[in-house]
Formats: sequence, C-alpha cells, structure tokens
Amino acid sequence: MSDAANNADSGSGLPGIGDLLAMFGAPNIFGGVTKSIEQFKRGINDFLVAVETFNETMKALNGVAIRVSALLDDVEEPIRASVPQMTRTIKAADATINQLSTLGDLARRLQPLVQMAENAGSLFGLGPLAAMLGGSAPASPSLPAAPAANQPAAQNAPKKAAAKKPPATKASPKAAAKKR
Repeated sequence: MSDAANNADSGSGLPGIGDLLAMFGAPNIFGGVTKSIEQFKRGINDFLVAVETFNETMKALNGVAIRVSALLDDVEEPIRASVPQMTRTIKAADATINQLSTLGDLARRLQPLVQMAENAGSLFGLGPLAAMLGGSAPASPSLPAAPAANQPAAQNAPKKAAAKKPPATKASPKAAAKKR
C-alpha cells in the first residue's frame, strides 16, 4: 500500500520513484515539481475551456452577422432606390418653406400699403378690401381694425332702394309705323 500512498501523494504518473527516494530516507524532491505540473495542467484545461467558449461565442456572432447581412440585402435596395426621392422631397419642402417665408415677409411689408388703401377707400365710401373681394380675409394680427368713427355716414346708413321704372310696353308694329 505504500506504493499506492506514494503515488497518490506525489500525484505524478511515475510509479516507484517515491518508493525509491523513501528507501534512501531523502525527502521527495519531485513534490514541488509535481504540484507545478498539476497547476499547469489545470491552467491548460481552463485555457482550453475558455477557447471552446470563445469558439462558441464566435459561432453565435457569425450567425448574427449572417442574419444581419441577409437583412441588409433585403432592405438595402429599396432604401437606395428611395433616397433620391427623399432628397428631392426634402429639397422641394425646403424651397416651399423659403417661398412661404418670402411671401410672409412681403405681406408684412405691404401691410401699411393695404391699410392706406383701405383708409383711402373709406374716404370714398368703399368698405374694407375683404368685403369688396367678396370673401372674408383673415384679419392680420399687426393690422388694427378700422374704427367705425372713420367710416363716413353714408356707409353706416342703410342704403335706399332704387326707384323702380315702369315696365316697358311693346309697341305694335302699326303704332311704330304711325310715329314715323
């Protein structure tokens, strides 16, 4: 049993060396080496497990890369086809916004002229411009409403009905001939 005990103690796969050294009464000089070899074996095993885990992770990432590549193949062509259209739409919208801004600036600059025209029209008994055009234009926030005091009395007073003319009678051809 001492062989089995020495083999178990030394941990090395070399049977009989522990017995040989025990016969001489010398301490086992290979004890430290066998511990280092065992630690090295555990380190190698842990490294191999880490490499296997890394390989499995890389296989999973490769699967993800294949799926993403397939998805991009499906989506890339329609996106490439729609990008020029989106660019044109964005440019057209930008141009429209610039034009609307320009029109807004023009309207703000023309407001005093519109107000002056409405005031001049009120001097001649004309109503506001929107009423003359037959529609109701939205009130501009920067234009003050014309007060009723500025309106002439003829405009505020109800209009008189025009006198009716008697209906025209048709003359007979004989009567027309007599007048000649």
